[in-house]
Amino acid sequence: MNDTVSPSMSRSLPVLTLSAESRKRRARLHPWVFSNEIQKAPQLAPGSLVLLKFPAGSDCWTAYYNPHSLIAARILGDGECRIDAAWMSRKIAHAIAYRKALALPREAIRLVHGEADGLPGLVIDSYGPHLVLQSLTAGMDALLPLVVEALCEQISPKGILARCDSEVRSLEGLDSDTRMLQGGLEKSIEVMCHGLRFELNLLESQKTGLYLDQMENHAVLARFASGADALDVCCYTGSCSFFMKKGGAGTVLGIDCSAAAIEQARRNAELNGMSEVTFEIADAFDRLKSLVQSGRQFDLINLDPPPFAKRRKDLDNALRGYRELNRRAFRLLKPGGILATSTCSHHIAPEIFLEMLTLAARDSMRQARVIEVRQQASDHPWLLAAPETRYLCCAILQVD
Repeated sequence: MNDTVSPSMSRSLPVLTLSAESRKRRARLHPWVFSNEIQKAPQLAPGSLVLLKFPAGSDCWTAYYNPHSLIAARILGDGECRIDAAWMSRKIAHAIAYRKALALPREAIRLVHGEADGLPGLVIDSYGPHLVLQSLTAGMDALLPLVVEALCEQISPKGILARCDSEVRSLEGLDSDTRMLQGGLEKSIEVMCHGLRFELNLLESQKTGLYLDQMENHAVLARFASGADALDVCCYTGSCSFFMKKGGAGTVLGIDCSAAAIEQARRNAELNGMSEVTFEIADAFDRLKSLVQSGRQFDLINLDPPPFAKRRKDLDNALRGYRELNRRAFRLLKPGGILATSTCSHHIAPEIFLEMLTLAARDSMRQARVIEVRQQASDHPWLLAAPETRYLCCAILQVD
């Protein structure tokens, strides 16, 4: 259904005039407008709905606006749209229908993935009957009552938890906020993913609970696990460790610097009857260094560190960190061993990441061939028009 309405049907929206600098981005259909692309920006409350126009021409776009953010406007639709309960219901229904069509073998699924689902600044993950959402912008904060109404209408969840505690909110001038939006929440829940059981505390875990964006990559990596001596670096609560064991690994060692994550990983090992999977609380750089010094080697390594480049200005330092960590991983691999290595920073494009890996392999005097270069899971789609929404790159390599 077309969301565009005539001006007579829509409440009057403030008009923001776009500068000539924004024409290239608009022609590309990019959903963001930066602060320097708006002429004479008016003083409006953060999150206000606006109409974007060029000085001449009839094209316009409905967006929400934040005068305090570098990304000043995020587009909700072409033309002048009525942003109401019916509009939100259609958006949510479309996002849910796509996930149902994927038929993923897991109870934990991303239902809404921001810009890729036409709902910029909104993330919703489903853990069985429980929903966890993140609102990252002032504009989406203002639309949350419509989001909750649509979710209750279409899913009837037991509870909707807002985990609006991402650092990204500070860029919008927003405080952290964690609260129940609807229903209640059990302190500990359990979900099944790819035949594995995961216990999690939705109130205290990182992000929304599990790193769902890597689930499909872990399932692929498990194909190489038969008989392997495996290492899972930055393992969080053990997802990849369990996939590798399920794939037939002989031994699996998971390491993470978070004591809480390791405690949860050990409980998940018990849930899955995988006592052979062991976990250590350790800094990734230090532990890999000590393993190299001890002469220990592995057949299979998964390396999934946190984003080292949260801002563009951090890029050079981040690449040095990634290079050192991967250099140590290369040295730990037996000949013919497999390395799955990832970055989840959208500032590091796949070609930059692969060039860094080339240098790390050279530093280690190891020849590496690329088996596959993967991205975030299929329930985390990204927009061709906005490469920033492709934030995860996972390279699977074999080392001579």
